[in-house]
Amino acid sequence: MRTPTHRIVDDMFGGRFAFLLSIVLLAEYREVMLRPRIQKRHRLSDRDVDVILEAITANVMIRDPEPSDQPSPDPADAHIWALVAAYPGAGDQALL
Repeated sequence: MRTPTHRIVDDMFGGRFAFLLSIVLLAEYREVMLRPRIQKRHRLSDRDVDVILEAITANVMIRDPEPSDQPSPDPADAHIWALVAAYPGAGDQALL
């Protein structure tokens, strides 16, 4: 059985839905995927990480939201909340 995360990533790669991404968020994805523990666990080379991120960006809407004064439940995720709030109709509106 595939996990929800697995289904989402498969759908991202397959272009089955449009999703938002910012340059800041893409850089965060890369930083996390290049952590030695993550690379070792998933047997990813630096090149593998770049190929994965390139595949994701093939079906993405790149947007960079203005900083928001709206509080977010997790200050570390303020950028994600600003991204979703700035582009109604895209992203996970359930977050709002």
